Amino acid sequence: MISFAFLEAMSDANRGKALIRNKHMAREDYDSARTIKVMVGVGLTAAAFAITPLCAVYFTDERVVTAVQIISLRALFLGFKSTGVAGFRRDLIFREFSY
Repeated sequence: MISFAFLEAMSDANRGKALIRNKHMAREDYDSARTIKVMVGVGLTAAAFAITPLCAVYFTDERVVTAVQIISLRALFLGFKSTGVAGFRRDLIFREFSY
């Protein structure tokens, strides 16, 4: 988990915040952000798979390889998460609720 958290922290580029800040987003901007997000997810998963032998050596247990590979699939799944939510977050209207 430590090595995977390090890889995730290094790849975080706040792509969602760029979509939220721009008031005039086009479909192409969302598509580009999604492509980058998928590429980063695939890259993180590949990097995590590449370091699994090092984790097994460090912990002196071969079972760690399977565990790290399963955990690394999280980055792949998060890479396919929708970028359309950024539009909803940009258009949030905060108002006072009366009960």
